[in-house]
Amino acid sequence: MRSLVLTVAVAALLSSIAGFCLHVFSAEWLQHWIAARMEGRAMVSSWDVRVPAAISAIEIGLGASLTYWLLRCRFPALGWARGGLCLAGLILMIKGNLIRQPLMNSLVGNPVEVVAVQDGMVWVTWAVMGWIIAGVFALFDRQNRQDNSLKVQEA
Repeated sequence: MRSLVLTVAVAALLSSIAGFCLHVFSAEWLQHWIAARMEGRAMVSSWDVRVPAAISAIEIGLGASLTYWLLRCRFPALGWARGGLCLAGLILMIKGNLIRQPLMNSLVGNPVEVVAVQDGMVWVTWAVMGWIIAGVFALFDRQNRQDNSLKVQEA
């Protein structure tokens, strides 16, 4: 157990340092470079953008579903609702949206109500997605158990 804690702590520390350094590079230099190249261009939201965005959103659901599939054996006793919240919490942590982004949004001067609504929507989105994913897995697991018990009874 001690070895696992040390491994997680060292991996988290080193990956966080690398991620932060790349973030600072991006914020300090890359954003200015992009802004200079985007000067004079208008970014307009339209259905030309929304349709591909909606279609490519499957990537997010697929990644979250595979993550749940890989981890669900770790929390079967939780049930689908708490399992879905665990998935949501894990993804929020991975993306830095659980604590870091709301904190940074506050520190840069956003009003509390803006932070609450903006980051709250991210939390709600992941909670709903987590519940759906865990619920679908629970439903299919239940169906598979029923199918298997019928096969055993027939044999």
